[in-house]
Amino acid sequence: HYMTRFGKASHTQEFLEMISDGGNKVAIYASIPTLDPDIAKRCEPGAPTPEERLAFINQATALGHAVNVGINPIIDGWIDDPDAHAKALKNVGVWGVYTQPIHLSKNQISKMTDRQKTTLGEDVIELAQNPAGDRQMALYHAVRRACTDIGLHVIKGQQKEHTRYNELKDAIYHKRFPVMQDWVAFPE
Repeated sequence: HYMTRFGKASHTQEFLEMISDGGNKVAIYASIPTLDPDIAKRCEPGAPTPEERLAFINQATALGHAVNVGINPIIDGWIDDPDAHAKALKNVGVWGVYTQPIHLSKNQISKMTDRQKTTLGEDVIELAQNPAGDRQMALYHAVRRACTDIGLHVIKGQQKEHTRYNELKDAIYHKRFPVMQDWVAFPE
């Protein structure tokens, strides 16, 4: 199950009851790119707050479901304290995190409405055009390091180093399409 945004508390409870019916376990993916409720409200209007997402994850992991979280996109200014972000995820039972700095092509930006551009802000759009900039990459590596240091399993797109990120999904879904990690990254 892939979920970046889920409904309000009553819908969340119904969803958890539905997926837990009969003792089934599922793998859930949710995104938490910021813990700042004001940033989340501005950039994801109508979506659950970071606090609501953490509460959902806590309930899901307490029921035995596997939860991985996307800190995606990682944006300078959205994460003030990488250690606090990692700790909040670990405290609710998150297994692993998918990390990716923000990137938007000129074509993607040209298709954005003025309201979307205003919502993100000029500073974020500038970062998105240069995701490998020093400031952005420093935060990206700090987030990955904080997650790894606290025991979360970290992965990024086309990661060549081994990670245990997919282990819980493998235990739940015995048949799944192989990913790059299955082919190129073997445990030592």
